[in-house]
Amino acid sequence: MKTRYFLLIFLVLSVNVKAQKIRFTDTTNVWTMKQVAFEPRKADVYRIEYLSDTVINNILYHQLPGPGSTIAVREDTVKGIVYFRFMELFTGQFRPDTAEHVFFDYNLAIGDTLTITLDTLKFAHIVQSIDSVTIAGSSYKVWVMGSMCGTNGYTFIEGIGTTEGPTEGCRIQWHEGCKQIKCFSNQYGQPLISPSVPMSWGCWPMYRSGFDNDSSCKYQVAVPNVSSSNPLPIILPNPGGKESILKLPPAYANATLTIIDAMGRKCLSMQVLGKSEIPFGQYLSVPGVYYYSLEKADFGERSGGHFVYR
Repeated sequence: MKTRYFLLIFLVLSVNVKAQKIRFTDTTNVWTMKQVAFEPRKADVYRIEYLSDTVINNILYHQLPGPGSTIAVREDTVKGIVYFRFMELFTGQFRPDTAEHVFFDYNLAIGDTLTITLDTLKFAHIVQSIDSVTIAGSSYKVWVMGSMCGTNGYTFIEGIGTTEGPTEGCRIQWHEGCKQIKCFSNQYGQPLISPSVPMSWGCWPMYRSGFDNDSSCKYQVAVPNVSSSNPLPIILPNPGGKESILKLPPAYANATLTIIDAMGRKCLSMQVLGKSEIPFGQYLSVPGVYYYSLEKADFGERSGGHFVYR
């Protein structure tokens, strides 16, 4: 009888492990990113995670903020395709009615192309190679996409996104500097990747050690402004209200502060010039979760995060 119980428990655990499929649209996903400018050598570390859901044309989407744009994504798990719409483009314009695009197609084969049409512009990439890696004990594909339109190519990991960030699959912008994912986690923890996925597309060789979601999470790059003496911005208190302030280190003396709500709408945009504290709570009125970003005037480096307003 005990043997049967042990066998039953083993089968249940096995089913649970297999059920923990990593999906790009899992709203518990968190991507920790690092961006390094070419000149001068400066670095920012920031987190990207899902905002609240939204409905567009009677279709449910998950909102995902990122440097330059906020996108709304959904996944067809039967077809193996992730779709997206632009919510807030890099122009700052709110665009809830833009056309739906294919963010990534897990059925792409070598030589296939993925094209995104934005107004009159087309951004095309071709599959140069396909590999596989083991993530948390299961097999996932890795695509290397080459550019056919003058922008950078990118590497896409099934269920996680590109090695340069979750919103970089759109790849409609040219980015100055090197962006790379340092850590990925979800409701099941921090899944390990084997073998490591090479870093590429615009990064210096010293940053191409590969992404394995283990050593890459612990690795600290020796750049001047990543230290305890030069911390990242912080919002106090959090949760907060009318009294909320943003505390800034000297590195952000010249930057633009942007705050968007859980629906992806811009609530505040202001210049930060030579200040160490920015009171902003008085500009908000609706309780909820908000996302803020700070973009430096030099080289467009960004830092951001979430806060609760009540």
